Amino acid sequence: MIRNELKKPVKKTLYCVRSGHYLPKPDAGQDALQPLSEQGVREVKGLLATLKKEGLAPPDFIVCAGSAHARETADILRQWNPRADMVAYDSLSAAGEAKWFSVMRSLDNAYAAVMFVGDNPGIERFMKLNLKPAEREQIYAVRSGSCAALNLDEGTSWVHVLENSADFKGLFLPAPADERSGVHAPSIVPQIARSFKTLKDEQTQ
Repeated sequence: MIRNELKKPVKKTLYCVRSGHYLPKPDAGQDALQPLSEQGVREVKGLLATLKKEGLAPPDFIVCAGSAHARETADILRQWNPRADMVAYDSLSAAGEAKWFSVMRSLDNAYAAVMFVGDNPGIERFMKLNLKPAEREQIYAVRSGSCAALNLDEGTSWVHVLENSADFKGLFLPAPADERSGVHAPSIVPQIARSFKTLKDEQTQ
């Protein structure tokens, strides 16, 4: 991708999506070949419905990891804006956050809203490192088929995005809503975080 720094700067929105559920293989090296499970397809379609209803700016560019389930997640979410450009990187499968930052900083500055689709732990670490430190604490965990929306400061170019610089806009989860789904504004994300912690604690007891 060629950067175009001559175009007028616009406010940037960054979407970080954890791909939908898939059935892992005993050999972790084969996980990248796994498509979305039926549950995963439902999650991603539910997330698409949520995002469409919220009046958010749809992405004009989608970047996804090269795994089968990440590609399928990106394909479904592209229905939000069928004209969005999209590219998949095999190198982002099981990649650390440094690789995600490298790809982000190579983006054409003409893109105003970009969606990254990948797997944990890489996609969640990438999302949290973008956030200002005080805002990271609002998110305990990002479940499969969910999307965190981040706002960058006005006039920021993709090539100049720094860690700890984004504001948290919200955590969006698949519809229909249940105890861990629906749309959660930043003001109630800590409540959702506590519910994740409670569930996790119960499972370990």
